[in-house]
Amino acid sequence: YFTEHGGRPRGYTVTYTDAWCATCVSAAIIVSNGAEEDAPLECGCQEMINLYKEAERYIEGNEYVPEKGDIIFYDWQCDGHSDHVGVVELCDGTNITVIEGNNNDSVRRRTLRVGSSYIAGYGKPRYNEEPIPAPVPIPEHITEDPIQDAEHVYRLYNPNSGEHFYTASVEE
Repeated sequence: YFTEHGGRPRGYTVTYTDAWCATCVSAAIIVSNGAEEDAPLECGCQEMINLYKEAERYIEGNEYVPEKGDIIFYDWQCDGHSDHVGVVELCDGTNITVIEGNNNDSVRRRTLRVGSSYIAGYGKPRYNEEPIPAPVPIPEHITEDPIQDAEHVYRLYNPNSGEHFYTASVEE
């Protein structure tokens, strides 16, 4: 992915001894067909926050009630520096369920309360925005008249198995 899209974040290759929570979030965005325009891809929590801030897509503090897909940043030492990150799986207005990488060397879920003092803030990826649908061209052999373009469909039913077989060919 990074070779095709201009290199690794900050040109850094993650090693086996690095914390990998931000890398896990970036990988999840890539796997979901997201791109750097949708959400910053980064291998460090604080750098990821800085990228969200530059894009004006960061919500500081813990008072916000997150939505599914938001990126949640933690500050375990409450020192103003983020040291962990995950993806909000769901929020019922009171409790937040988060999927995190590098949680005891695993990908795990964590549940915490909205407003927890350990929440540094939230990144708002663009993938929550409605995409603009691309026009679908009508193939040349199809007119815009659904009756004229309709085809017959034949069904064969097997009462012993309950299976149905559908075909557009009467010969089948």
